[in-house]
Amino acid sequence: MRGLWAILIPTFALGFGVAWWLKPEPKPVKIEADRPKVVPRVPGHGPGLQETVVTVGSLLDGLAELTSEEEIDQQLMAVDPAEIPGLLDELNRRAGYLGLDPGEEAAFGRMVVKWYDHDREAALLWTLSLRSPEDRRHLLGSIIEHEAGRDFERALRLASHYRIDGEVILPDSLIDKAAESGADNLLKLCQLSRTDAGMATFGHVLDYPADFDFRAALDGLADIEESLPRDERLSVVPGNLLVEWAKRDPSSAYAWVQMGRDTPFGDDFTSFVHGYAQVAPPGEFGAFGAQVYKASTSAPEGHRKVFQMLGEAPSVEVLAGFLNAVADPTQAPLHLVGLFQCAESGHGQRDERARELVLRAMSPELRLHVVVRSDLSADARTALVPLLQ
Repeated sequence: MRGLWAILIPTFALGFGVAWWLKPEPKPVKIEADRPKVVPRVPGHGPGLQETVVTVGSLLDGLAELTSEEEIDQQLMAVDPAEIPGLLDELNRRAGYLGLDPGEEAAFGRMVVKWYDHDREAALLWTLSLRSPEDRRHLLGSIIEHEAGRDFERALRLASHYRIDGEVILPDSLIDKAAESGADNLLKLCQLSRTDAGMATFGHVLDYPADFDFRAALDGLADIEESLPRDERLSVVPGNLLVEWAKRDPSSAYAWVQMGRDTPFGDDFTSFVHGYAQVAPPGEFGAFGAQVYKASTSAPEGHRKVFQMLGEAPSVEVLAGFLNAVADPTQAPLHLVGLFQCAESGHGQRDERARELVLRAMSPELRLHVVVRSDLSADARTALVPLLQ
């Protein structure tokens, strides 16, 4: 047996040596030192970001000095989206969104948007994980505002799905886009703004396309208003719907006002008058006041509305246009007295100007008579003395 092992061992050794000598040359292994990557995490948890902070500190300091979104975006072009979570965590560690300098604050929002373009789900989860509700509100608003410029429907779904302390985040740009895209989308946005937080209704001044359906928008808002529970209201309402409609089609706008439907933005007649006065010639505006008077349920109500129109556009031509269209000249003194009685409770410079116009249109005797018998204060009567001389 020993003789057999003496023969086998040298044989195996020789075979192994030959195999080793004949084996192919291994391919070279490329070794790279990659930049540190940071995965999204909840702020305040995990081992920290010391390596990343060291490499990005100068970048963040440089971003803090920039003011425009264009400059920030240009600087961020060189940043790997996978590193943005680390940058955001460092900014959040420094002060949080609302505690940063303006440049850092702008950079914070733009970085979240860039990360969102790269990985929507991760960016949203990180934003919603922030401890400060104000930070979450502002940064979620940046994301929704970014989407509004590209895909209104997606931005609307984002706003509908994610709420901060029960509040829907509706950036102004989303409201502007809603008006641009038609009455239906504007109504969707208004409906989404329903709240029971006791927030005051805010009337946004919007730009409307040439083919905007004002009637559909107003009918829809009235329907929403009628369906709201007593403790709810709309926090987003377009404040110039009737104003703009009155500029473009006063007859249709006024016909809608006469329907008397409730809307979230107060006195519809006031909105209509404000819009129509901006485009109507004074004589035409006054003659329209005669139509308003005749359609009113009573003479005092008619005079009140006409005096309101005169306060919106105080001029001799407007008053003359009303008097000439409402009745024969012998009835003019009665209407002037009725208008002056509305002026007794008027306030502000516009009402004072309208009151002066009404008095100057009277005969001196009638002027003295109505002032003496009026309920005006002593100071108000004293101010009218020059008109009585």
